[in-house]
Amino acid sequence: MRWSRIFVFTTVLIFLSASLIGTSFAKKDGAKKKSSWNFIKEISDGDPVVALVKGKKRTYYELKSNYKSSFTLEGPMQVLIRTRLVMPHDEKSKRSYKIIFKDENKKEHSFTETTHRAVRVKLPGKKSAVGSSMIYQFDVPAGKHTYYFKTTGNAKVLARFYQRQMKKKIVWHPLEISTGEEVFIIQKSKAYKYYMTGKDQLVVFTVTGPTKLKILSRLNFTSSMVGSQRYTLTVEEDGKKKDSPFATVKSKKNVYSEHKDIVPGVAKTLIIEAPAGRHEYRIKFSGKENVSGAIRVLKAE
Repeated sequence: MRWSRIFVFTTVLIFLSASLIGTSFAKKDGAKKKSSWNFIKEISDGDPVVALVKGKKRTYYELKSNYKSSFTLEGPMQVLIRTRLVMPHDEKSKRSYKIIFKDENKKEHSFTETTHRAVRVKLPGKKSAVGSSMIYQFDVPAGKHTYYFKTTGNAKVLARFYQRQMKKKIVWHPLEISTGEEVFIIQKSKAYKYYMTGKDQLVVFTVTGPTKLKILSRLNFTSSMVGSQRYTLTVEEDGKKKDSPFATVKSKKNVYSEHKDIVPGVAKTLIIEAPAGRHEYRIKFSGKENVSGAIRVLKAE
């Protein structure tokens, strides 16, 4: 069972012999590395042009005033276009140019860039200069799609194309739970269903994995509880227990629809990755003798 929580340690200042030393720590468990951009090499009818960028060779494709340059991708995907305008070697003014592209359904899109001459970029064997690189990005929907590109007027534009997988958006759906007292918390005029739990009152449910679970927990505050309060959320998966400590404060915006003698705390989030197969989960609040709170469980789709 893997658990994801974010711990942020604030800057620690230590004074040593009139010296000030600051240390900042940040840890994010279970963080995934972002997908890197991959250079698109297969450009149909694209004339390759080699540019020296800070002494390194980079292959660009010259765009024409017709829709000759194209490529095909399988979405969902993200595309990044890095363009450079070819200009006179002694150009001192800023120059603008426009790129138009369309998909297989002939729906046109366009973007306009303004650039100036790049000092550290050269075109070997040519007297022309190139502008600083400009970046444009768009999303490719699911399925196979072909995109065609062109410039306008007499502008000579060089382009490099990149692609990367789109990060899948997680949609969370609340689980209906048969155990525990149903309660409703009002948040921005909308009621959200939670389940009350305490030391002797458990929230029990089963889930078929692999999947992700988001557990929202809210400590119950009585009139005598002031300031930040600590509690422990105990989650048991198939008999294996895991304690997760939290600290929270009384919510100023959320209330119970029926329980007027207690106030819910600010929600704290725990993400659980449920492994393959069917699993039983048992959740309760732990800590002080009369600790109690409300639980809302959401499943990733």
